[in-house]
Amino acid sequence: MAYKLRGGWGVSLILSVGTIVIILVSMLVLSGNFSKLVTTIVKPRASYARPQINRNMSDAFKEGKINTGNWSASIIGDAKVAETATDNLRMDVTAGAASQNVKTKAARLVFNKEFDDKIDFRTSAVVYRPILKGDGTGQSGIAFSSTDNLNDEGASVVWRVSSNSGQTKSEIAFSIKAPDGTSLVSKAVPINSNVAVISLVRVNKMYRGSYHVGADTSGDSQDVILGEVGNASLGNSGRIRLLTNNAGTKDKNPNVVGRFDSVSVGWQDNAAPTPSTNNFSDSFANGAIAKGWAVNALNGTSVAENSAKNLSLSVPPGAVKNHLKQVMVTRKDPVIQNHKNFNAAVQVFRPKVTGDGVGAAGITFQSNTNVDDEAATVEWQTTKDAKVASKVVFSVRAPNGQLLEKSSVPIAENTAKVWLRVNRSADKYSAWYRIGDGDSDWKQIGSEENGSLGGDGKVALYGRNFGPKFPSVTTQFDTISGQVQK
Repeated sequence: MAYKLRGGWGVSLILSVGTIVIILVSMLVLSGNFSKLVTTIVKPRASYARPQINRNMSDAFKEGKINTGNWSASIIGDAKVAETATDNLRMDVTAGAASQNVKTKAARLVFNKEFDDKIDFRTSAVVYRPILKGDGTGQSGIAFSSTDNLNDEGASVVWRVSSNSGQTKSEIAFSIKAPDGTSLVSKAVPINSNVAVISLVRVNKMYRGSYHVGADTSGDSQDVILGEVGNASLGNSGRIRLLTNNAGTKDKNPNVVGRFDSVSVGWQDNAAPTPSTNNFSDSFANGAIAKGWAVNALNGTSVAENSAKNLSLSVPPGAVKNHLKQVMVTRKDPVIQNHKNFNAAVQVFRPKVTGDGVGAAGITFQSNTNVDDEAATVEWQTTKDAKVASKVVFSVRAPNGQLLEKSSVPIAENTAKVWLRVNRSADKYSAWYRIGDGDSDWKQIGSEENGSLGGDGKVALYGRNFGPKFPSVTTQFDTISGQVQK
């Protein structure tokens, strides 16, 4: 039933509603929240858990030489920055001031990519407690700084250690500075540890700082939020940097050693349009295997699909001529053509291993030509007792069968499931993982790999066991999705 307002009643109601809207907008403006509301409306899908990230870079600093394609050193005073096989990334700041006018010495490693205005980004780093010799303050951490000048917009999360006459204080500090140099937030919390993961995120002109104790980078669910601040004036262009510096206590500037283990940087890149693609997805609860996949289940292995377990791949114990057993399902369509980009991601439950040895579940791209030809694989390897072994492994095989890349990242023993993703862009393969359903921050495993690659092939899922024990392995997959360039 519909009702129609007549005459003055309708006009009065419209005026009343308009008055209420004006009052609400005025209140938001006065409170400083109107620009925040507008930003949220314009860009609704971004959040701290799900920033609009489509490019990633990670560096474990294990090559013994700084990658100058990603980083540039910036030094104040006679500080030093170097990548070593033992300390990974190390920054040494000698005692004393840089000059009579500049009191603080600093070693900084600047990420070469400049983030444009209003671009989302997310960066995290494994950082060790700074080592001090002498009274004063030393700090190591990550910071974003505007490119205009040193007194412009900035945000940082640092590990700060202070020493004064034998009394030591250790804390994680988060600070944000407005474009006019005004301090918007400055917060510090005590930390009693030798290593931590620190994170700095910018989404919708808002910054957030967080940390957690330990060196586990497999997820952010254990993060302690230090603070988050938004302001209409924020979101300017600038760069990420890693830093170690000293600061005086009564003109005493200590010697400081800072160390970083692994750094990940993700950002929003709107530079180029995405080529047209063929998209595919399966939830493995509706007969998808029979319709769209080729099954290769030999030597007692099996494949099952149902609404409870989704896709289950089982490998019985034992070997075939002292070689591992494997069960595989291969996606029939779309076929990935030569030199075309693609990505495919799947949710994998922790493989169930019965008996001694290692089992694995994973996703792979394999060339159509030969089983020993070009391939790129990312898999979750584990044992019956996850405390013994649990990691995700990325490997790339060249067309001649040569192993080009093999990298791994540990996965916490209490992790129930992970997302795995294999990607090819410009004939370079990369692999990524993320934990659970809520963490949309993909983390790279190893580095991109190329070398006469880019062959045609298909995507497949598999489960397998490893020697010398060759245990029984049961794997489960929930959902797969992907894009293949036309």
